[in-house]
Amino acid sequence: MSVDMTYDDETNPEIEEDGAEHLEEMLRTDEEFRTLWEANRAKREFGYAVLRHRLELALSQRELANRIGTSQNRIYLIENGEANPTLDTLARLADELGLALEVQLTQKPGNPTVGVVVPAK
Repeated sequence: MSVDMTYDDETNPEIEEDGAEHLEEMLRTDEEFRTLWEANRAKREFGYAVLRHRLELALSQRELANRIGTSQNRIYLIENGEANPTLDTLARLADELGLALEVQLTQKPGNPTVGVVVPAK
């Protein structure tokens, strides 16, 4: 038995819209989306850094998760900027990836900076 799997362009589930183009449109036209996108920039950048360093070390998400005592899904969420990891998790990640974790708090421009550096083991 054969099934006809042909679709026209309007109904073909295999055709995806251009993600970058859609993102640009959302940022241009949807103020609420743009505000949330900007508010989560640091999480996205951090997640990308974790992903980049994990791949440089040739670790799978599961391997990294096992090494720091968390789940593979948690690593996925961190790498995609969808998690709010604790400082303890951040320190374990940095240590396992061979990085130093630096946290810097600044009250306001012109005021003294308070900084903490947690060196990798």
